[in-house]
Amino acid sequence: MSVRILSDKVINQIAAGEVVERPASIVRELVQNALDADASDITVTLRDGGRAGVSVEDNGIGMSRTDALMSIERHATSKITRTEDLNEIDTLGFRGEALPSIAAVSHFTLSTRERGQEEGHRISIDGGTLRDVRPVGCPEGTRVEAKAIFYNLPARQKFLRRRETELHHCTEAVMREALIHPGTRFVLKHERRDLLSAPKADSLQERAQQLLGSLMRDAQETTFGNEQMTATLVYPPSDVHRPTAAGGMYLYVNGRYVRDTLIRRAILDATRDVIPRGRYPVLVLHLQLPANRVDVNASPNKTEVRFHEPLTVSEFLKIGLRRVWLSTTAGGSPRLTLGNSGRPPALPFEVHSNDSTSAPEERVSLAPQSEERTAIRLVEEPQEDEVELNVEEGKARFRDLTVLGQILGRFIICEHEDALFVVDQRQVCAALLLMTLKRHHRSGGVPSQRLLLPARVRLPQTSIDAISASKDRLSVLGIEVEHLNGVLAMRAIPAALQQLEAGGLLTELAQALAIDAPDAHLLSIMAEHSAIRSDIALDGYSLRSMLAALDEAEGVAFEGLVRSWSPQQLDQLFES
Repeated sequence: MSVRILSDKVINQIAAGEVVERPASIVRELVQNALDADASDITVTLRDGGRAGVSVEDNGIGMSRTDALMSIERHATSKITRTEDLNEIDTLGFRGEALPSIAAVSHFTLSTRERGQEEGHRISIDGGTLRDVRPVGCPEGTRVEAKAIFYNLPARQKFLRRRETELHHCTEAVMREALIHPGTRFVLKHERRDLLSAPKADSLQERAQQLLGSLMRDAQETTFGNEQMTATLVYPPSDVHRPTAAGGMYLYVNGRYVRDTLIRRAILDATRDVIPRGRYPVLVLHLQLPANRVDVNASPNKTEVRFHEPLTVSEFLKIGLRRVWLSTTAGGSPRLTLGNSGRPPALPFEVHSNDSTSAPEERVSLAPQSEERTAIRLVEEPQEDEVELNVEEGKARFRDLTVLGQILGRFIICEHEDALFVVDQRQVCAALLLMTLKRHHRSGGVPSQRLLLPARVRLPQTSIDAISASKDRLSVLGIEVEHLNGVLAMRAIPAALQQLEAGGLLTELAQALAIDAPDAHLLSIMAEHSAIRSDIALDGYSLRSMLAALDEAEGVAFEGLVRSWSPQQLDQLFES
């Protein structure tokens, strides 16, 4: 076969595979373009979850006829002019393939009117072929509409998921941009219904409360930083957390939403003593640093970044976040003091809170103090080799542990062959509850108990739709819920679960249902949600019975629930 040059149409369709993964990709690109165009009002309209159509309308600066025509050409952009600009990108969008790629896989219409001009222009494209350019009357700003996504690429179209799943991804795309731009009004519509409406907010905290509802009900906003970088954090009390990072942990670098393993690892390290293992904190974190210290052009979907000094960023976040969480628990009950005694490196910076209960001018220096050794230190995972029970490989048993007692109604302290073991009671309860729920589910259905008064919960419309569409499935899992005038009423819960917070549980279930999670995952959410409220004092017999029951639990790994310290590690700990 001879070598040949591809046609522009085929080239655009190939480029579309990089830019347009699903309707949510179109939403993200168009919303980011609107924000870069200085829009203060953005409306996103979807049809059939975005599969039949995506429309984004803004009141930004708009485009002239020449610029509008240029914007649909490949490698055309107003945001960089030379190679050096790639090192200091301060806009959300800069890839010139976005609009032509979207136009290559849809029926595409662009209507725009430049600020101060009396006439606008409309461009129509079908599958990458220009059909029409004409003057029109339209509001100042830009409106882009893409209909019938992948209509000309059946191989790509068949990989689109069901409407609820695509709608969930589109909603998340809007949420991610709306959270970090509180000064912009966002509206998301689907099939003539408003799914999301976020008026302009005065702060990141206010916007987070608008969009995340009960998860951020008692949230605080805090800023810490040094001369090189600053971080703004919005976070609720430490007892608010989720089984996954999705839908609760929103990370940003210089105004750009990112999925960064370095930042996520720093967060988990900083919160591992306050948040149960296997759970994720709810927060909005915005890290700001000079544009030339971070590469935002690391991936086609623009959600990955590379830091020029990753270790410095990691230490900065771990120290700052840990001190923030310590400050929220310092006035509470004393916590178990076990773990490595290594002090953080000297990295001075300041933190101040925007919480309304704090004095506006109050600032606390976060340079390491001499009192560091007496500060509260929470449970830390051993960094060196952990102790193993003296039993055959794969035969480690919970019943072999000798229970010494319980701390804070949560941690079970045990010993075995001169080693100290700590077991998280919440995880024990979650494993036992999950075992019970799975057993009932296999036998035909989870028994439920009716609530004396239904728990009424207000959730975003997408969550209500996901729950309502799965009523029969949830009923088999022991949950009875009804949709009443924009409110979900939970009428029954699984009989095995004694303590639940209806709003948090339904929010997590809705997120899982939107991505077609299996029943086993839904049961795990229910068990974990009930277990985090299981901090109660128990006698030695009850503690031993709980641990022994774990040996019969399916899929429970001994190493996953037990933290251990050898005599040598304990000696080092107490010497410190």
